[in-house]
Amino acid sequence: MYHDKSPFSGKSILHLNRHQTEEWKGWMQVLFLMYHYFAAKEIYNAIQVFIAAYVWMTGFRNFSYYYVGKDFSLARFAQYKEKGSVIALKHIACFLVAILVWEVPGVFEVLWNPFIFSLGYTDPAKPNFPRLHEWHFRSGLERYIWIIGMIYAYYHPTVEQWMEKLEETEVKGKVSNQMAVRIIALTVPYTPLDLYPVS
Repeated sequence: MYHDKSPFSGKSILHLNRHQTEEWKGWMQVLFLMYHYFAAKEIYNAIQVFIAAYVWMTGFRNFSYYYVGKDFSLARFAQYKEKGSVIALKHIACFLVAILVWEVPGVFEVLWNPFIFSLGYTDPAKPNFPRLHEWHFRSGLERYIWIIGMIYAYYHPTVEQWMEKLEETEVKGKVSNQMAVRIIALTVPYTPLDLYPVS
C-alpha cells in the first residue's frame, strides 16, 4: 500500500514526511558514529550511500519547504537574510562551480595546489598518485546529489498524485500498474551500467 495507516490515529501517513526523514537521518547518524568509532572499514560503501542520501535529503527538504509549503514569508527569508532569487542564483552558481572544478581538466589542481601543504596526502599503497588525488576524490563524491534531491522534490507532488490514482484503481488494474512501476524502478538504475560499463 502507498499510504500506511497510523496505529494510533488511523490516519494515512504520506511517504517522505518529516518524521520519516528525521528518523532516517537519525539512524544514518548512528551508523556514521559506529563507522568512525569502530573503524568499520567493511561498511565503507554503505556509509558513502548514507552520506549521499543525507545530502540528497538536504536538497529535497529545502526545496520542498519552499515549493510545496509555499512559505515565502518575511520571517522565513529573514532567517537567510537573502531573497529567493539570490538563493536560486547561488544554487546555480554552486552547480556551475562544481562542474568547472571537478569536470574541467586542470582546474581542480590550479585551485587547490596552493593548499597542498595541508590537503596533500601520499598514500603508501599508491605512491604514484598525485598528492591531491585523495582530496579530489573525497571532495567530489557528493557534488551533484543535492541537485537530484531538488529535482525529485519538484516532481514529488506529481508522483504522489499518480500513486493516489493508482491506489484508487480496481484490483486488476492496480496489480498490473504496480508491476509496471516495479519493473521500471528496478530497470532504470541499471541502464547507465549498460550504456557506460565500468572498466
